[in-house]
Amino acid sequence: MKLKELIKSTSYPVGSIHNFSKVVIYGAGNMGREVLKILKKHSNHEVVAFIDRSASKGLFVGGIPVLHPEENALPKALKSECLAIAAVFNRDVNLVPIVSLLKEQGFGQVISFVQFHHFFSDQLGDKFWLGNIDKYKSYIDQIEEIKHLLEDKESKLILESNLKYRLTGDADFLIEPEGLDTQYFSKTLERTSEQLRFIDGGAYDGDTLLAMQKLGVRCEAVASFEPDLLNFNKLVEFSKKNRGRIAEENYLFPCAVWSKTEYLKFNSESTEASSVNEIGTNTILGVAIDHIIPNFRPNFIKMDIEGAEIDGLLGARATINEFRPRLGICLYHTPQHLWEIPLLIKSWDLNYKFYIRSHGNSGFDLVLYAIPREG
Repeated sequence: MKLKELIKSTSYPVGSIHNFSKVVIYGAGNMGREVLKILKKHSNHEVVAFIDRSASKGLFVGGIPVLHPEENALPKALKSECLAIAAVFNRDVNLVPIVSLLKEQGFGQVISFVQFHHFFSDQLGDKFWLGNIDKYKSYIDQIEEIKHLLEDKESKLILESNLKYRLTGDADFLIEPEGLDTQYFSKTLERTSEQLRFIDGGAYDGDTLLAMQKLGVRCEAVASFEPDLLNFNKLVEFSKKNRGRIAEENYLFPCAVWSKTEYLKFNSESTEASSVNEIGTNTILGVAIDHIIPNFRPNFIKMDIEGAEIDGLLGARATINEFRPRLGICLYHTPQHLWEIPLLIKSWDLNYKFYIRSHGNSGFDLVLYAIPREG
């Protein structure tokens, strides 16, 4: 089936959640608490309990008891009256066994957080790749074009499975991710034999460099960009401890990769999720790769910059045009990046081959690999 037909014909599989008056939320962390907040404010549902594997005896969240999934503390008849919401939405947790567990326990209906978002998308807003599904119907032609750009069957399968999951929230469409240990260096893609001159956009605490070290990837030079100060200090310590193990030259910049050089509002989380944000309480310096390291001569650029990937690419356009480096660019921080990023790079007409690989659970850590053709 063409992607156009898939997007047009896909109907949301979940009946109205308002058929149930009682709710159980799986997951008592940040996402589960957000679901509770939305339900209290925008619905008449009664939240009966949280279910969480880290539950301890007597634990309550927001006045709601937190039960361990193996306790079976809820009566069978009550379960059949409950909507169970799997409030899990991150790269580290496989959703499929959670949904299966809740179904086996006899809840009246089980939905994923993606499906819950469908009913409250205005209140929840976009969350990484998750947004209102009508957006996809507005960009059918662009999405279809992406499929034709992709070089291999695996990329097309990953694209289609991600779209099906985004459009339906059905965990059965998810495929097993390759894993974070090979992110940006997929084991299914041929690696270059030359030593890397690597730009690490969104270096965090050196996690990508550590993974490269474990994979035996050797660099001639690395330029790392990390604007969050606490993360940057960890990156400095990592670089000191590993001096000479990863690269002969190592340059560290406490800046955000951006389209030009300017001060930016920033949401500092001191985690991987720190990001440029118009209402951020911190101010950082954003820099264009073309401006700050014009003579670096990269042959590989990675960008995991929390939604700023388009700006980062625009600020590196001259560098990419001149040196045609390999690119490893994250596609999962906004819904539209799935098609906007590949089409932007394609528009520069640099004769790249395009691949997509999945490295995290639930559509997270989806990476576009752009590899220059020889000749």
